[in-house]
Amino acid sequence: MNTKVKITKTQLDILDHRLTIPDCIHEVLNADLDLDLEDLHVEIEPVEESCEKLLKLAQGGVIDWATLTDLDKEVLWDSIDGSTFIGASEGNVSDQQYRGYQRSFNNLVDKLEAVGMPKIHCGFI
Repeated sequence: MNTKVKITKTQLDILDHRLTIPDCIHEVLNADLDLDLEDLHVEIEPVEESCEKLLKLAQGGVIDWATLTDLDKEVLWDSIDGSTFIGASEGNVSDQQYRGYQRSFNNLVDKLEAVGMPKIHCGFI
């Protein structure tokens, strides 16, 4: 099975929008673990490193799901599931460009789910 996902310029913009704020991903990962903030299980440094790694891969145009660590996969999943890129674009770009962003987002989700990423339930139609 092919595990490589080609990342387009728009998909890079979508990922970049969330990967450049690792604090948000860090909070979500720890909230998902259902822990108190004093008992954080996932440290911020590995999350920051994972965000940097994923951003570099996306900037290179390809993310290979098979080479990602479990943390990388969680960070990537959250960078899409928690993305506010589409919402932030609404009303700030033309309708045509907005629909293009939606298609690109959905395409990114489809490609990543095809290589093993768990389902995301926030796609745009």
